[in-house]
Amino acid sequence: MFSVGNFHNNLRTRVLGQSVRDFSVVSSTNDLARDWCARGAPDGALVIAEEQTAGRGRLNRKWLSEPGKNLTFSVVIRNRFPAALTNLAVVGTAVAVSAAIAEAFPVQTQIKWPNDVQIDGKKCCGILFETESSQAGVNNIIAGIGINVNQREFSGRYMTDPTSLSIELGYELSRELLLADILLQIEHELDALTESSGGVHLRYQQHLKDIGQPVSLTLHSEGEKVKGIAAGIDKTGALQIMTPDGLRRFAAGELTSQG
Repeated sequence: MFSVGNFHNNLRTRVLGQSVRDFSVVSSTNDLARDWCARGAPDGALVIAEEQTAGRGRLNRKWLSEPGKNLTFSVVIRNRFPAALTNLAVVGTAVAVSAAIAEAFPVQTQIKWPNDVQIDGKKCCGILFETESSQAGVNNIIAGIGINVNQREFSGRYMTDPTSLSIELGYELSRELLLADILLQIEHELDALTESSGGVHLRYQQHLKDIGQPVSLTLHSEGEKVKGIAAGIDKTGALQIMTPDGLRRFAAGELTSQG
């Protein structure tokens, strides 16, 4: 079982994770975090569960995770960012998770735009941001994050082949220590974004998979497929693709490597 006491002994944040609600089984940590937020949860409030029965990722896909093996959690980010900076908060969170793993372990992580963290092309982490606008025009954000930590076998069908840190490293990890490290990195990125939005997209591009490579982007709302060379992201977090018609920007879509 996840030990909140052990987690707090390792936690070095000012805000994120200082208030925690932990559960054995929930439908979705994002749903519980949103309810807590509506009832006055503090900035940085953390909801973590050993098992989700209705966990979800981007595009309403299911998030599948073996109970008791991984990290499935949500963080409440209150009254920090106007709507225009929400995409950059997603970018910063993806950078933080990728960097925390790469700095702690001998693995090379990459981000598949917009917010999947991969190791050697296999997915080890997914991030789902859900937002609610306040009367002041500042978004409350629920950041749902799932990380494959100690799961060794995966069954079912996946859009991208999955992996876990335990598979890549050959041993089991402390989930409590890993979560403490990741929340510290997220807090650093969000603090930096609060002060200035200028650098996060550059840090993101250092982790971005497929940059300079041929890609295909499916636009679900329009049924269009765009092909070209991934040219990174702009200062808003939008993906840039160099197409035969010139450079185009996209705020959403499903990116596929073509190399």
